[in-house]
Amino acid sequence: LVAYFVGVDSVWMVGFTKNGGEIARSIKTGVEVVSKCKTVVRTISQIGPLMVYCRFGANKAIDESYSFSNDLYNELFKKWHEKYKVDKLERIYLMPNHYLNYLPFAALVVRQGDGSIFKTRYVAHEGIPICYFVTLPSFSAVEKPESESNRNVVLSRSDYSKAAYYYANAEHNPDLPKGSVLNLPGTTEEGRRIARLLKVAKGDFLVDDDASEVNLLSRIKDGAGIVHIASHAHLVKENPLKSYVVLRAGGDEDGKVTIDELLNRYRGKIKVGLLVLSACNTNRGEDNIKPGDDITALSNAFFVSGARSVVATQWPASDDSFPIIMSRFYSEVMNKISSDKSLANALQAYLEEKKDTIMNYPVFWGNIVSIVGGQ
Repeated sequence: LVAYFVGVDSVWMVGFTKNGGEIARSIKTGVEVVSKCKTVVRTISQIGPLMVYCRFGANKAIDESYSFSNDLYNELFKKWHEKYKVDKLERIYLMPNHYLNYLPFAALVVRQGDGSIFKTRYVAHEGIPICYFVTLPSFSAVEKPESESNRNVVLSRSDYSKAAYYYANAEHNPDLPKGSVLNLPGTTEEGRRIARLLKVAKGDFLVDDDASEVNLLSRIKDGAGIVHIASHAHLVKENPLKSYVVLRAGGDEDGKVTIDELLNRYRGKIKVGLLVLSACNTNRGEDNIKPGDDITALSNAFFVSGARSVVATQWPASDDSFPIIMSRFYSEVMNKISSDKSLANALQAYLEEKKDTIMNYPVFWGNIVSIVGGQ
């Protein structure tokens, strides 16, 4: 377990293993580290810099980002990476602080590629199970399921042409009838593939009109083993409590599963062993994080609602790579491998398959993180 504390003058790191603890600090100031984190995340989370690189070759944005990413690896992770190998540890738990919550540690650069970014070696190449560990005071209100259910549920929305009745005039409402249709054509097939892998009962694979808030709640009222939600998620940076996952409206529910609802109305009621949010920005919250604050993200809110582990995203999910990674991930999970190890194996296999190609650029895979919670 490595806990990070971001201060103005430095970043402090406290690492624990069964053999004891160790304290380290960054050479760079906390301000410099956060600045580099923001540059790295901004660059590798967008397709634009990659397209410029493919057309014109090396460019300043990517060169700077990869240099900063390697600096951050050396400052924040290398020491613990080496300890992981020497002590033959099973996994690394990370407790990020401040903007480090948004840093994809698996996508940090271990070694830059010679003459091509597509030959870069990332932490994910090492196959290390990395688990983000969050603690929230409100966990004390969460009751863990007495027994883990074998029921798995998959919700998949791809057609947003039919309006729900919430937020009728909202600019960013995916169901706004007068706006552009934000359909996700690959989502139904993603859901179908995952439902087969998870051996989901026919009535628990919920597509489009059936992928509603009402049906989610009815299926998991007695608990569930795995719940996979493939849909849009909307991040409201100016008021993160209003961020939401988009399900279908119906009954007395508006279809928006908001952070505010998860923290209050659904607290302790969504008892799921593993929740996978196959949507955009589900581990993101406010950009201007105050010192000492945790992030207000959908991932954290689902812990308060009762989930025991969550797989979420640091930026928009790719329709090209996400189904590939998730298929491998669930194949591992169904072999009784822990979710963090399953994700590490899936990412390692994906990078090997896409070796030396455009698809190994982190925008396609670096956003997927495994998170667990505790008291």
